[in-house]
Amino acid sequence: MKRNRLFIGLLFLFSSLGTNTYAQGYRLYFQEYLAENMYLIHPAMAGVNLGKTRFNFGTRTQWADLENSPQTQFASFEYQASAQNTLGAKFYNDANGYHQQTAFYATYVYRIYLNDEVWNTRRMYPTKNDEIQEVSFGLSVGSQSRNLDSSSWRYRTNDPLVTTNAAQDGFVGVNVGMAYVSTRFSAQISVHNIALSPSKKSPRNETTVFDTAGFKHLLTSLQYEIYTDSGWNFEPSVVWQFLEKTKETAFDTSLKIYRLFPKGRLWVGAAYRQNNLGTVVRNNKLTQTQYDRHWTPLFGVNYGRVKFAYQYSIPLVAINMGHGGIHFFNLGFQP
Repeated sequence: MKRNRLFIGLLFLFSSLGTNTYAQGYRLYFQEYLAENMYLIHPAMAGVNLGKTRFNFGTRTQWADLENSPQTQFASFEYQASAQNTLGAKFYNDANGYHQQTAFYATYVYRIYLNDEVWNTRRMYPTKNDEIQEVSFGLSVGSQSRNLDSSSWRYRTNDPLVTTNAAQDGFVGVNVGMAYVSTRFSAQISVHNIALSPSKKSPRNETTVFDTAGFKHLLTSLQYEIYTDSGWNFEPSVVWQFLEKTKETAFDTSLKIYRLFPKGRLWVGAAYRQNNLGTVVRNNKLTQTQYDRHWTPLFGVNYGRVKFAYQYSIPLVAINMGHGGIHFFNLGFQP
Protein backbone atom coordinates (compact mmCIF):
# COMPACT_ATOMS: atom_id res chain seq x y z
CA MET A 1 0.00 0.00 0.00
CA LYS A 2 2.81 2.44 0.92
CA ARG A 3 4.59 1.69 -2.36
CA ASN A 4 1.40 2.33 -4.35
CA ARG A 5 0.86 5.70 -2.68
CA LEU A 6 4.50 6.60 -3.24
CA PHE A 7 4.21 5.71 -6.94
CA ILE A 8 1.08 7.86 -7.35
CA GLY A 9 2.83 10.80 -5.71
CA LEU A 10 5.88 10.47 -7.95
CA LEU A 11 3.65 10.23 -11.03
CA PHE A 12 1.85 13.44 -9.99
CA LEU A 13 5.11 15.34 -9.50
CA PHE A 14 6.84 14.34 -12.72
CA SER A 15 3.73 14.75 -14.85
CA SER A 16 3.64 18.34 -13.57
CA LEU A 17 7.26 18.81 -14.64
CA GLY A 18 6.37 17.96 -18.21
CA THR A 19 3.29 20.15 -18.47
CA ASN A 20 3.41 23.00 -20.99
CA THR A 21 1.89 25.77 -18.85
CA TYR A 22 2.02 29.51 -18.37
CA ALA A 23 3.60 31.32 -15.48
CA GLN A 24 4.60 34.64 -14.02
CA GLY A 25 8.25 35.52 -13.46
CA TYR A 26 10.03 34.70 -10.22
CA ARG A 27 13.25 35.96 -8.79
CA LEU A 28 15.84 33.73 -7.21
CA TYR A 29 15.11 33.10 -3.56
CA PHE A 30 17.39 34.58 -0.93
CA GLN A 31 18.68 32.37 1.90
CA GLU A 32 15.92 32.76 4.49
CA TYR A 33 15.33 29.01 4.32
CA LEU A 34 18.56 28.59 6.34
CA ALA A 35 16.65 29.89 9.38
CA GLU A 36 15.19 26.37 9.81
CA ASN A 37 12.25 27.06 7.49
CA MET A 38 12.57 25.00 4.29
CA TYR A 39 8.83 25.46 3.77
CA LEU A 40 9.64 28.90 2.33
CA ILE A 41 11.07 27.27 -0.81
CA HIS A 42 9.60 23.74 -0.77
CA PRO A 43 5.85 23.21 -0.30
CA ALA A 44 6.41 19.55 0.64
CA MET A 45 8.47 20.60 3.70
CA ALA A 46 5.44 22.01 5.52
CA GLY A 47 4.93 20.00 8.69
CA VAL A 48 8.45 18.56 9.06
CA ASN A 49 9.53 18.36 12.74
CA LEU A 50 6.04 19.50 13.72
CA GLY A 51 3.77 18.33 16.52
CA LYS A 52 0.68 20.47 15.89
CA THR A 53 1.13 24.11 14.80
CA ARG A 54 4.07 26.37 13.91
CA PHE A 55 4.38 30.08 13.15
CA ASN A 56 7.32 31.85 11.48
CA PHE A 57 7.79 35.58 10.97
CA GLY A 58 10.70 37.24 9.20
CA THR A 59 11.89 40.56 7.85
CA ARG A 60 14.67 41.33 5.37
CA THR A 61 16.35 44.69 4.82
CA GLN A 62 18.73 45.40 1.95
CA TRP A 63 21.04 48.43 1.54
CA ALA A 64 19.76 50.00 4.77
CA ASP A 65 21.72 53.21 4.15
CA LEU A 66 19.75 54.03 0.99
CA GLU A 67 16.35 55.71 0.86
CA ASN A 68 13.49 53.45 -0.31
CA SER A 69 15.77 50.43 -0.15
CA PRO A 70 14.22 46.96 -0.58
CA GLN A 71 12.20 45.74 2.40
CA THR A 72 10.54 42.33 2.66
CA GLN A 73 8.29 40.76 5.29
CA PHE A 74 7.44 37.06 5.57
CA ALA A 75 4.94 35.00 7.53
CA SER A 76 4.21 31.28 7.41
CA PHE A 77 1.86 28.97 9.28
CA GLU A 78 1.80 25.16 9.46
CA TYR A 79 -0.86 22.92 10.98
CA GLN A 80 -0.68 19.15 11.28
CA ALA A 81 -4.29 18.11 10.77
CA SER A 82 -3.43 14.41 11.12
CA ALA A 83 -0.42 12.12 10.91
CA GLN A 84 -0.51 12.15 7.09
CA ASN A 85 -2.08 15.54 6.34
CA THR A 86 -0.57 18.98 6.88
CA LEU A 87 -1.98 22.39 5.97
CA GLY A 88 0.13 25.50 5.50
CA ALA A 89 -0.04 29.15 4.48
CA LYS A 90 2.63 31.62 3.36
CA PHE A 91 2.51 35.38 2.91
CA TYR A 92 5.10 37.91 1.87
CA ASN A 93 5.21 41.60 1.07
CA ASP A 94 8.14 43.02 -0.90
CA ALA A 95 8.63 46.76 -1.41
CA ASN A 96 11.41 48.29 -3.51
CA GLY A 97 11.09 52.00 -4.13
CA TYR A 98 7.95 52.52 -6.20
CA HIS A 99 7.44 48.79 -6.71
CA GLN A 100 5.51 46.47 -4.41
CA GLN A 101 4.76 42.78 -4.67
CA THR A 102 2.57 40.70 -2.35
CA ALA A 103 1.70 37.01 -2.41
CA PHE A 104 -0.35 34.53 -0.44
CA TYR A 105 -0.21 30.75 -0.87
CA ALA A 106 -2.17 27.95 0.79
CA THR A 107 -0.47 24.54 0.97
CA TYR A 108 -1.57 20.93 1.36
CA VAL A 109 0.95 18.17 2.15
CA TYR A 110 0.39 14.42 2.19
CA ARG A 111 3.05 12.51 4.13
CA ILE A 112 3.95 8.80 3.88
CA TYR A 113 5.94 7.21 6.72
CA LEU A 114 8.39 4.57 5.52
CA ASN A 115 8.99 3.03 8.94
CA ASP A 116 6.53 1.41 11.34
CA GLU A 117 6.66 4.29 13.82
CA VAL A 118 4.70 7.45 12.98
CA TRP A 119 7.18 10.07 14.12
CA ASN A 120 5.29 12.76 16.00
CA THR A 121 7.24 15.06 18.31
CA ARG A 122 6.70 18.54 19.68
CA ARG A 123 10.40 19.39 19.39
CA MET A 124 11.37 21.95 16.78
CA TYR A 125 14.32 19.84 15.58
CA PRO A 126 15.32 16.14 15.33
CA THR A 127 17.89 14.22 17.38
CA LYS A 128 19.98 11.18 16.48
CA ASN A 129 17.64 8.90 18.45
CA ASP A 130 14.59 9.76 16.31
CA GLU A 131 13.64 7.17 13.72
CA ILE A 132 12.59 9.53 10.93
CA GLN A 133 11.97 8.23 7.41
CA GLU A 134 9.21 9.86 5.42
CA VAL A 135 8.22 11.05 1.94
CA SER A 136 5.90 14.02 1.48
CA PHE A 137 4.15 15.60 -1.49
CA GLY A 138 3.16 19.27 -1.40
CA LEU A 139 0.78 21.41 -3.44
CA SER A 140 0.57 25.21 -3.05
CA VAL A 141 -2.06 27.38 -4.69
CA GLY A 142 -2.10 31.12 -4.26
CA SER A 143 -2.18 34.59 -5.73
CA GLN A 144 0.38 37.31 -6.38
CA SER A 145 -0.01 40.98 -7.18
CA ARG A 146 2.48 43.56 -8.42
CA ASN A 147 2.00 47.29 -8.25
CA LEU A 148 3.94 50.29 -9.54
CA ASP A 149 3.09 53.40 -7.50
CA SER A 150 3.60 56.38 -9.81
CA SER A 151 1.31 58.78 -7.94
CA SER A 152 4.24 60.93 -6.74
CA TRP A 153 5.97 61.17 -10.11
CA ARG A 154 6.32 64.52 -11.86
CA TYR A 155 4.97 64.46 -15.40
CA ARG A 156 5.28 67.02 -18.21
CA THR A 157 1.68 66.34 -19.16
CA ASN A 158 -1.61 66.19 -17.30
CA ASP A 159 -2.97 63.42 -19.47
CA PRO A 160 -4.87 61.13 -17.03
CA LEU A 161 -4.02 58.11 -19.17
CA VAL A 162 -0.38 58.70 -18.27
CA THR A 163 -0.56 60.06 -14.71
CA THR A 164 -3.17 57.63 -13.31
CA ASN A 165 -1.62 55.13 -10.90
CA ALA A 166 -3.07 51.98 -12.50
CA ALA A 167 -0.03 49.79 -13.14
CA GLN A 168 -1.12 46.66 -11.27
CA ASP A 169 -1.11 42.99 -12.22
CA GLY A 170 -2.34 39.94 -10.33
CA PHE A 171 -1.81 36.23 -10.88
CA VAL A 172 -3.04 32.93 -9.51
CA GLY A 173 -0.41 30.21 -9.40
CA VAL A 174 0.37 26.58 -8.53
CA ASN A 175 3.58 25.11 -7.06
CA VAL A 176 4.32 21.43 -6.42
CA GLY A 177 7.09 19.57 -4.65
CA MET A 178 8.34 16.34 -3.14
CA ALA A 179 10.58 15.79 -0.12
CA TYR A 180 12.36 12.84 1.48
CA VAL A 181 13.32 13.36 5.12
CA SER A 182 15.22 10.97 7.37
CA THR A 183 17.14 11.35 10.62
CA ARG A 184 20.37 12.06 8.78
CA PHE A 185 19.75 12.61 5.06
CA SER A 186 17.09 14.78 3.41
CA ALA A 187 16.37 15.79 -0.20
CA GLN A 188 13.76 18.03 -1.83
CA ILE A 189 12.64 19.04 -5.32
CA SER A 190 10.04 21.69 -6.18
CA VAL A 191 8.68 23.37 -9.28
CA HIS A 192 7.09 26.79 -8.88
CA ASN A 193 4.89 28.47 -11.48
CA ILE A 194 3.93 25.23 -13.22
CA ALA A 195 0.49 26.78 -13.82
CA LEU A 196 -0.28 30.46 -13.53
CA SER A 197 -3.08 32.56 -14.97
CA PRO A 198 -3.91 36.27 -14.71
CA SER A 199 -6.32 37.15 -11.93
CA LYS A 200 -9.16 39.66 -12.06
CA LYS A 201 -6.74 42.44 -11.13
CA SER A 202 -4.88 42.11 -14.40
CA PRO A 203 -5.92 44.57 -17.10
CA ARG A 204 -6.76 42.38 -20.07
CA ASN A 205 -7.59 44.44 -23.15
CA GLU A 206 -6.33 44.95 -26.66
CA THR A 207 -3.54 47.30 -25.62
CA THR A 208 -2.22 45.27 -22.67
CA VAL A 209 -0.01 42.28 -23.40
CA PHE A 210 1.87 40.38 -20.68
CA ASP A 211 4.03 37.46 -21.75
CA THR A 212 3.66 34.78 -19.06
CA ALA A 213 5.11 31.80 -20.90
CA GLY A 214 8.08 29.81 -19.68
CA PHE A 215 8.55 31.17 -16.16
CA LYS A 216 8.88 27.92 -14.25
CA HIS A 217 11.25 27.98 -11.27
CA LEU A 218 13.02 24.72 -10.33
CA LEU A 219 14.61 24.16 -6.91
CA THR A 220 16.47 21.14 -5.55
CA SER A 221 18.31 20.73 -2.25
CA LEU A 222 20.18 18.20 -0.09
CA GLN A 223 21.06 18.15 3.61
CA TYR A 224 23.06 15.72 5.72
CA GLU A 225 23.05 15.74 9.52
CA ILE A 226 26.20 14.55 11.33
CA TYR A 227 25.56 13.69 14.99
CA THR A 228 28.16 13.28 17.73
CA ASP A 229 27.98 12.00 21.30
CA SER A 230 29.50 15.24 22.64
CA GLY A 231 26.46 17.43 21.91
CA TRP A 232 27.87 18.94 18.70
CA ASN A 233 26.06 18.33 15.39
CA PHE A 234 27.04 19.41 11.87
CA GLU A 235 24.85 19.91 8.81
CA PRO A 236 26.27 20.57 5.34
CA SER A 237 23.68 21.41 2.68
CA VAL A 238 23.33 22.55 -0.93
CA VAL A 239 20.53 24.31 -2.83
CA TRP A 240 20.31 24.76 -6.60
CA GLN A 241 17.83 27.05 -8.40
CA PHE A 242 16.97 27.50 -12.08
CA LEU A 243 14.78 30.17 -13.72
CA GLU A 244 13.42 28.99 -17.06
CA LYS A 245 12.81 32.40 -18.62
CA THR A 246 16.26 33.92 -18.04
CA LYS A 247 18.24 30.64 -17.82
CA GLU A 248 19.62 31.94 -14.53
CA THR A 249 20.98 29.45 -12.02
CA ALA A 250 22.22 29.88 -8.48
CA PHE A 251 24.12 27.45 -6.28
CA ASP A 252 24.20 27.68 -2.48
CA THR A 253 26.47 25.68 -0.22
CA SER A 254 26.30 26.00 3.55
CA LEU A 255 27.47 24.49 6.81
CA LYS A 256 25.70 24.82 10.14
CA ILE A 257 27.12 23.78 13.51
CA TYR A 258 24.69 22.94 16.34
CA ARG A 259 25.39 22.82 20.05
CA LEU A 260 22.77 21.05 22.16
CA PHE A 261 21.86 22.20 25.66
CA PRO A 262 19.13 20.97 28.06
CA LYS A 263 16.27 23.14 26.74
CA GLY A 264 17.28 23.58 23.11
CA ARG A 265 20.22 24.15 20.82
CA LEU A 266 22.42 26.98 19.56
CA TRP A 267 23.59 27.09 15.97
CA VAL A 268 26.01 29.12 13.86
CA GLY A 269 27.08 28.72 10.28
CA ALA A 270 27.86 30.26 6.93
CA ALA A 271 26.61 29.97 3.36
CA TYR A 272 28.05 30.93 -0.02
CA ARG A 273 26.11 31.72 -3.20
CA GLN A 274 27.04 32.39 -6.82
CA ASN A 275 24.85 32.62 -9.90
CA ASN A 276 25.74 32.21 -13.56
CA LEU A 277 24.53 35.54 -15.00
CA GLY A 278 27.17 38.21 -15.26
CA THR A 279 26.81 41.98 -15.63
CA VAL A 280 29.42 44.06 -17.46
CA VAL A 281 30.55 46.95 -15.21
CA ARG A 282 33.30 49.57 -15.21
CA ASN A 283 35.58 49.90 -12.20
CA ASN A 284 38.52 52.36 -12.34
CA LYS A 285 38.37 52.40 -16.15
CA LEU A 286 38.54 48.61 -16.16
CA THR A 287 35.66 46.76 -17.80
CA GLN A 288 34.83 43.46 -16.17
CA THR A 289 32.01 40.97 -15.80
CA GLN A 290 30.53 40.93 -12.32
CA TYR A 291 28.56 37.97 -10.95
CA ASP A 292 26.21 37.90 -8.00
CA ARG A 293 28.34 36.34 -5.27
CA HIS A 294 27.90 36.69 -1.55
CA TRP A 295 28.50 34.84 1.67
CA THR A 296 26.15 34.77 4.64
CA PRO A 297 27.15 34.21 8.27
CA LEU A 298 24.16 33.13 10.36
CA PHE A 299 23.16 32.57 13.94
CA GLY A 300 20.16 30.95 15.61
CA VAL A 301 18.82 29.44 18.79
CA ASN A 302 16.00 27.02 19.63
CA TYR A 303 14.81 27.43 23.21
CA GLY A 304 11.77 25.47 24.28
CA ARG A 305 9.05 26.24 21.74
CA VAL A 306 10.71 29.44 20.44
CA LYS A 307 13.24 29.97 17.63
CA PHE A 308 15.24 33.09 16.78
CA ALA A 309 17.59 33.47 13.81
CA TYR A 310 19.69 36.23 12.23
CA GLN A 311 21.55 36.34 8.91
CA TYR A 312 23.74 38.95 7.25
CA SER A 313 24.59 38.53 3.56
CA ILE A 314 27.80 40.26 2.44
CA PRO A 315 28.30 40.96 -1.31
CA LEU A 316 31.57 39.72 -2.79
CA VAL A 317 31.62 42.06 -5.77
CA ALA A 318 33.75 44.99 -6.87
CA ILE A 319 30.82 47.40 -7.25
CA ASN A 320 27.94 47.34 -4.79
CA MET A 321 24.94 49.64 -4.42
CA GLY A 322 24.91 50.98 -0.88
CA HIS A 323 27.34 50.26 1.94
CA GLY A 324 25.34 47.57 3.73
CA GLY A 325 24.50 43.97 3.00
CA ILE A 326 21.25 42.14 3.61
CA HIS A 327 19.91 41.75 7.17
CA PHE A 328 17.38 39.04 7.93
CA PHE A 329 15.62 38.39 11.26
CA ASN A 330 13.36 35.42 11.94
CA LEU A 331 11.14 34.54 14.90
CA GLY A 332 9.28 31.24 15.11
CA PHE A 333 7.35 29.32 17.74
CA GLN A 334 5.29 26.21 18.24
CA PRO A 335 2.40 26.77 20.72
